[in-house]
Amino acid sequence: MGGGAGEEPSARGSGRGLPSQEEPSARGGAKGLPSQEKLASRLLREAEVLRQLRHPNVVSVYDAGEHEGVVFVAMEYMAGGNLRQRLEEGLPLAEIRSIVRDIAAALDHAHGRGVLHCDIKPENILFRDAPGLGGRRPALLGDFGIARIAWEAGAGSETSSQASTPYASPEQLAGRELDHRTDLYSLGAVLHLMLAGEPPPRTGADGVVRLHEATPRLPRNFAPFVDVMSRVLAPLPEARPASGAEFAGELDAVAVEGAPDVVVRAATVTTAEIQSVAPIGDVPDPLVTRAEPRRQRRRRRRWLASALGVALVVGVTAVLRPDWPARAVALLGLAEDPDIAVAWNDAEALGADPNQSLGAVVAAYRRVLELDPTNAEAAAAIDAAAARWKQDVQAAIETDDLALASTRLDDVATVFPADPDTSSLLNRLRNRRHAEQLINDTQRLLERAGLSHEPSATAAIQAYQEALRLSPGDPTALAALDALAEHYTGLARDAAVAGDVADAMNNLGRAVTANPDFAGLADVRATINAAATLQAQMDAMLQQAADLRERGALIDPPASNAAQIYHQVLATDPANAVAMQGLAEVSAQVLTVFVAELEAGRQQEARRLIDRSVASGLDEGAVNDMKGRLEQEIARLEQVADLLAEARMLFAEGYITEPVEANAVARLREATRLDPGNAEAQELLAACAERLAAVAEDAHAAGMDEEAGRYLDLALTVTPGVQAWRERRDAWLADGRE
Repeated sequence: MGGGAGEEPSARGSGRGLPSQEEPSARGGAKGLPSQEKLASRLLREAEVLRQLRHPNVVSVYDAGEHEGVVFVAMEYMAGGNLRQRLEEGLPLAEIRSIVRDIAAALDHAHGRGVLHCDIKPENILFRDAPGLGGRRPALLGDFGIARIAWEAGAGSETSSQASTPYASPEQLAGRELDHRTDLYSLGAVLHLMLAGEPPPRTGADGVVRLHEATPRLPRNFAPFVDVMSRVLAPLPEARPASGAEFAGELDAVAVEGAPDVVVRAATVTTAEIQSVAPIGDVPDPLVTRAEPRRQRRRRRRWLASALGVALVVGVTAVLRPDWPARAVALLGLAEDPDIAVAWNDAEALGADPNQSLGAVVAAYRRVLELDPTNAEAAAAIDAAAARWKQDVQAAIETDDLALASTRLDDVATVFPADPDTSSLLNRLRNRRHAEQLINDTQRLLERAGLSHEPSATAAIQAYQEALRLSPGDPTALAALDALAEHYTGLARDAAVAGDVADAMNNLGRAVTANPDFAGLADVRATINAAATLQAQMDAMLQQAADLRERGALIDPPASNAAQIYHQVLATDPANAVAMQGLAEVSAQVLTVFVAELEAGRQQEARRLIDRSVASGLDEGAVNDMKGRLEQEIARLEQVADLLAEARMLFAEGYITEPVEANAVARLREATRLDPGNAEAQELLAACAERLAAVAEDAHAAGMDEEAGRYLDLALTVTPGVQAWRERRDAWLADGRE
């Protein structure tokens, strides 16, 4: 099917009511074989699409259906061959422009009827035998077998796996959403073939293969076409021409000085020349030969009944398509299917190329699965590719190659958006980036302010500890905290020797906060404990902390709060029971305030409390509890917002109470369960009830009393308290009894 109608033999005859000069080309598929169901479906789909299109540059379809077990499509016979064959003979530049104009017009016609072709390539551009107006043979577009309806052309693997890679657009290869500009890209790639003798290379100046990028490389005499080619081959659809007519107009506007009659060939040696040296039937296919050992496990285990079935199918289909006997035998497992072998080898080659994107590799293996849905090796290869990419992401994060990690992770997220590992890897990458930014900013802060500037040092300790939470074991953050602990341990020792117990305790507290396991802390504690005024100083500090708690200064202001003072006491006397109990009370009080802020909908204030709790060194369990509550609240509100958005859409489309699994009322009920009293949900429920009541009125006016009663009951179920509707229902019931 993918080879184009121009390569297929015709079943000569008059056709159904056809003029004698129009000979149909018959294409068919064996309906009775389970493995052929997709091919048969594709044939009929192509016929259905072509019947919608009536244009002088689109191949005509005359009939389609099933006859004696064979699905067939009778279409216009293209005796003039396809573009690949014409290029081997050579084409004048003027005819190249005409071909592009013809196909561009065909695409505009199809796009205007909501049809995307999705497989523009030389084999699908066909020619009649007889010249048309002006003495030239017009080009026609054929093979709509993987065409898609525009409003159904969302992201998916079918067209990305079945399209011809040299001519497929970047969004098609990536499995993203498509629009009409994907066909314009492919037409541009075909034009590149006609001008340069090859499709646009997908290799950059650095020699790296990039399937999602194509750079025009034209002979010097065709340099004036570079701008037009660059525009139509732009990676982003919005940068391309808006229509086929616009593209053709830009092409016609290009002047090639001194070469009006230049003839372009696509290859130095033609297919005919190759065949004259070694007939195709006598040359073994190297792809099939390589694939044979791998496939022997599933073949050659069929009985005589299968062979008889093949004979019957071959007897019917050989008239229509000579290569079907071999394909029917392959489908029954008696021989290798060459399409599967070629697809498998293509996928293996892409998988072995380290420069290929995950999307290209997976699309290639999915192509194998399209042809052979039971192929366990292809499914395993897809899983292995995903696992390899995720391992690369993890390794890149661990080695701080965040650019590579981001690129690889984007690949995984694009190809496997629902993969549960993607979210955790994305969080790791975000955390690592945040940690790196925190460390860099903090280093600049300390370079400006110095370690002895207490506010800056306090902020630096908090920042480095947050960096360690985001990126555990970060050596830069650990070294910086050690330096801060050493600095403040020295200040504490100097103050203790000088008899300034309060200053010694204050500095020791900062050292402990930076690194509670720092080696010099024990000696400084001993020096402070030897001071005669220590106990009096600690008693005064504990009383100050109690007063601050009573005034509500739990963790604010940063320079003087209860949590800070309790930590200073514990830095000197780690077993101080009063300080430990006081710190526990502070954590409990802060959690109470946090919950109140969250319930009031003040998420920003709740987030600030978390940040201050971390900075004040509150219990890690309490901090994690607050973080978890905030994340749950954000997720709840996002879910409510999603439910409301979906309910609005369903309401607009008329899905009020049906279908059961997806209707506006069901979504709104769930929203009110998650967010009782949500005003928007209540307003939409009322609108749903009014819509149902209005439908009931219309049904009653049309004499459909049973339907009217049912819709009014539904309205009352949604909004029970509307007395007018109850009275109306009672009146209708009374009318019915009369």
